[in-house]
Amino acid sequence: MDLATSRPEALVDGSSAAEVLAAVRLVGVLGPPAILAVDFVLRQWTLAALARPSDVEGLLELDELAATAAQRLPNEPGSAVHRHRWQAFRDLIESKRLAVRGATSGRARNLLHAQPILDHLTQGQTTQSALRAAVGLSPARLSQVLAVMEEGGLIHRRKRGKENVVSLPPRPEQAAGDAAPKPRPVGHLVWSTRQAA
Repeated sequence: MDLATSRPEALVDGSSAAEVLAAVRLVGVLGPPAILAVDFVLRQWTLAALARPSDVEGLLELDELAATAAQRLPNEPGSAVHRHRWQAFRDLIESKRLAVRGATSGRARNLLHAQPILDHLTQGQTTQSALRAAVGLSPARLSQVLAVMEEGGLIHRRKRGKENVVSLPPRPEQAAGDAAPKPRPVGHLVWSTRQAA
């Protein structure tokens, strides 16, 4: 992907945030044409994300694009304008994400990728990377979807080493059984009482 394009609207219409992010990561320092293109893309996509009523899935990727692009700006006085603007985009994206997050608990099941993820998890727990391969999402997008699903109580995630393990949440009777204290053998209580006396 050519970030130094003279037609940044082609990036907006024909690329995803993940593709532009990957291209930005390949660049050491953004040159002037690439800065203008990324600025145009961020402006258009941020406005579009703010206009959509509940697009949680793309917000984190868009935020990551703005943060990564800001890191790739040259250390020149003219870059400060873009750095401040891109931080403002990130602030807007974060505000939108928090607003949508408050309304997500009832709509986690309505996410586009929720049902394929739930179907896969009926076979048992799996790692997040295996789940990503099974449903065909980028790591950032899957992380966003899983965060909404976890907040809505549809899945459970736990860390195992460097990997997340994803599973369906325990059924209420399982959770209640795990939370209840396990009875101690009677002989243990008698022995404890004798030892204390």
